[in-house]
Amino acid sequence: MSKFGDTEIILPNMPYKSQRDNLINPGGACNVTSIAMLAWRRGIRGDRSQGGQLEDQMYVRCERNGWSRHDPYGLKKLAESYGLVDKFTQTATLDDIRQAIADGYGCALHGYFTLYGHILV
Repeated sequence: MSKFGDTEIILPNMPYKSQRDNLINPGGACNVTSIAMLAWRRGIRGDRSQGGQLEDQMYVRCERNGWSRHDPYGLKKLAESYGLVDKFTQTATLDDIRQAIADGYGCALHGYFTLYGHILV
């Protein structure tokens, strides 16, 4: 649940996933973990026969396909490989983000909250 001024916005089925419980790179997988949260909300659970949780499977999919999980276009390819629609932009304003959330969309955001940067939903 988020608050924007007097408007309370609830995104149903938005899970919280911690990158810290990933089998692969728990200290550096905020990127695939964020995409996994958005995918989970859309009913994508991954394939347990591939091992690990969805975030780990996404990490491996990036590596196998040569998609950089540090590049927004690599993450866009990852999201789209699971059938998600990714409306990546580098020019979104805070109002754009608020509107997307109000319209029921989740947003993955990058910022330099840490030395190397961090991605969150």
